[in-house]
Amino acid sequence: MNQLGGIEIPDGVSWVESPGSIRWRSATRTDLLGSPVVFLGSAPVAITLQSDESSGWFTPETVSALLSLSEAAAHVLLEWMDNQRNISSQVAFDHENGPACVFVPLFPGAPYYTGTIRLVLLE
Repeated sequence: MNQLGGIEIPDGVSWVESPGSIRWRSATRTDLLGSPVVFLGSAPVAITLQSDESSGWFTPETVSALLSLSEAAAHVLLEWMDNQRNISSQVAFDHENGPACVFVPLFPGAPYYTGTIRLVLLE
């Protein structure tokens, strides 16, 4: 069973981006003598959890809980197990690139939603 902050994520939701690759970022500054100094470090790893029309539907209760959690929590525990990974790590909702959680009804008035949850791996 996959969970985010204690909220069960439906079967069929896919982990779209893997934390297996490290992204790098750099910044260049000038020292007191005018020489460039380059700072290099790893950038946060993005994770996207996504469902579609064929599987991984969210109930209205789960949508409400995840939206509330994304607005209130600084970081939460992601517990995920599938054929490619078994992970239990702290993550934060990625609010820097738009809404961290987006849910759309399967069709107007439908009791189920597809969704995208954008996270950043913290550890």
